[in-house]
Amino acid sequence: MVQDNIVIIGNIPTSWCKTTNFNIPSTGTYTAGNIFTAQLSNLTGSFSSPTTLGTLTATTSETIIGTIPNTVVLGNGYLMRVISSTPSIANNPTKTKTINITALCQCLLNASMATGNWGAASIWSCGRIPLATEPVQILSGHLVKLDVNGVAKVWICGRY
Repeated sequence: MVQDNIVIIGNIPTSWCKTTNFNIPSTGTYTAGNIFTAQLSNLTGSFSSPTTLGTLTATTSETIIGTIPNTVVLGNGYLMRVISSTPSIANNPTKTKTINITALCQCLLNASMATGNWGAASIWSCGRIPLATEPVQILSGHLVKLDVNGVAKVWICGRY
């Protein structure tokens, strides 16, 4: 667990791929209208000019969907934090692990990250609409509406 004084970031990997969506779990209790913002430091760990990875309007524990922009320089030494707007809390992380940003990753499994339409790239972990030839996983609690013409291959109980 990584704690940024008030906002707590859940377990996160130490290696991230550029342009791939990922979940950033955060916890805390805040007032109405609060906006959580997940931020990435520069390569040396400084938040003097952070990169926004994703935002979420919420008052309690939620998951922010984030993306490392393609413009971020590859390397190791980045830090991640989540700040809040109400109350405004933006302290540098005091307990964290460095994050390695790698090149674009191959997407081996495109999983749902939220309820939504199949044709919405933002609900998929690979950041794009699944190809007809690739496997997908619709995670528990997510409802994905097939809103485009196509064929879906469904995996049920170990079989297609």
